[in-house]
Amino acid sequence: MPRRQPPGHTVKKHMDTPRRVRFFEAFERKGERTARDIFKDFDIHPSTGYKLLHDRERYGDLADRREKFRKQKQQMRGTRQGPKPKSSDEQLHVPETTVISNTQEAPIVHGISVTPLTQCAHWHSPLDIIAIKHFCCQKFYACISCHDACESHMSFVWPLARRDESAVLCGQCKHILTISEYMESGSKCTRCASAFNPGCKNHWALYFELSKEL
Repeated sequence: MPRRQPPGHTVKKHMDTPRRVRFFEAFERKGERTARDIFKDFDIHPSTGYKLLHDRERYGDLADRREKFRKQKQQMRGTRQGPKPKSSDEQLHVPETTVISNTQEAPIVHGISVTPLTQCAHWHSPLDIIAIKHFCCQKFYACISCHDACESHMSFVWPLARRDESAVLCGQCKHILTISEYMESGSKCTRCASAFNPGCKNHWALYFELSKEL
């Protein structure tokens, strides 16, 4: 049974899309007519008419509104799904590498026929790449034989209490190891990992004061 309306009540027509288009077209060419005249022609309340005009000004025509709503939904959907995945370039992280140059500034190494890697006329295998600063004259020599050939004084060893002295030069990267660092290195540079001659351990007593356990 249809619902009865109170006396004097008029049923407002639904503003479907074609009717809204005609309403907007009439409003655009209204000329000297007032907005209320057009509202009356389309049998709509002024508040409804002004709301339609406001929505059109804010959101544009129907096609424009649909496009805006579609983009808004996509943005909301992307927010719920989390941040945008990183590109392959962003995901691939390449750590920085440190290049050690042979031309790095280093102390002068004395001796006979000394090479850039600190090899000399007495010791020149690929592993003979250290020079030791002597306690007596504070000069780096490629080996004890070079020191004795070039100096007029006797060589003195580093005291046991001075193991923290930087006295062993790596000929490869020019890093200067402390005496303790060198003795505990396992015959390799603690910076560039270049291998040292393990046989040098047999000559440590010529350069360093050794503890009883050594």
